[in-house]
Amino acid sequence: MPALLLKVTPYQTQDVYRTIEITDKHNLHHLHRVIQDAFLLDDDHLYAFFMNNRRWDKTFMYGGQNVTAKYSAKNTALSSLSLQHNKRFLYLFDFGDELRYEVRVLEEREAEEGVQYPRIVDAGGKAPPQYRIYDENDASDDEDFPSEKSAGDPEAVVELSQQNNELTQEHDLAQEFVRFTGNDMNLMYRVESMVEANVFDWMMGLPRRMSNAGLVEGGLALARSLYSVFQSEQINCNLPLILARAGFSDEARERLAALLSEYPEDWFVLLMAGETYLIFNECHQAKKCLEDALFWVGDFLEGRDRILHEIRKAKVGRNDPCPCGSGMKYKKCCIDREIGASA
Repeated sequence: MPALLLKVTPYQTQDVYRTIEITDKHNLHHLHRVIQDAFLLDDDHLYAFFMNNRRWDKTFMYGGQNVTAKYSAKNTALSSLSLQHNKRFLYLFDFGDELRYEVRVLEEREAEEGVQYPRIVDAGGKAPPQYRIYDENDASDDEDFPSEKSAGDPEAVVELSQQNNELTQEHDLAQEFVRFTGNDMNLMYRVESMVEANVFDWMMGLPRRMSNAGLVEGGLALARSLYSVFQSEQINCNLPLILARAGFSDEARERLAALLSEYPEDWFVLLMAGETYLIFNECHQAKKCLEDALFWVGDFLEGRDRILHEIRKAKVGRNDPCPCGSGMKYKKCCIDREIGASA
């Protein structure tokens, strides 16, 4: 009988984890119960699993008792989900506080005779408290920052952003934030609280925006710089596309293959893969990735619109000019190579 090895990680504390072994004959409700035990939770709230790793996506929602959902956790055996290596999905407990846990499939193995499943086989770090304790003294204030506006003062940096929103200025602004905060995420969160802006996400998306605007070399340099400091998944997902635009096709392909292996069935990674294959003029492979992305994006309408826009680019008729720029018809040029590469 097959057993699955699952690594469960709280979103708020990535250095804490529990590894659970469970047979594929068990259902999602059994998995819910062992996660409760693993993280010392009181089973007194609603829960759901989201198999595309997006909270509140009704398309892939498997609800617990008294939860209105398309699928029932109690009636869904793990064997029916075809969970592959590195597949990630979301467990959400307490619909008020929204305690989120990422579940990642590490491997499938044969269950041992005489062993009681499910069981916890490994643990790292102390389980975070179920209920947050708020202290007025924990609130951020300005006295911890320099009183004068130095070159590294976040207020001075934000003023620079307000004066000029050009991408080159944003690039300088991002570098200034990195110099000010380093890789100290607590300091980054305090800066975000003070300036009332999502600084981190803005920085992580900037290399792609620069690349989209034609600032390819600058976008790639910034992406490498930010990734070396923060190891951001967002930048990691965008790097193959940025590298392909910059002409680093071998590195782009290598990173893309690693991403697709590390994040299978992830709609955003599949979208990035489709866009990258379009840069390589491999429309058949791009279309396959984009159609998979369209399936896993669920009910996220903005994501669906982005994917559909790229799918329209990937549809090349047999009699259309070949995307490689040869001047020949697609059926006389690259169609056989693309179909053979995707087989």
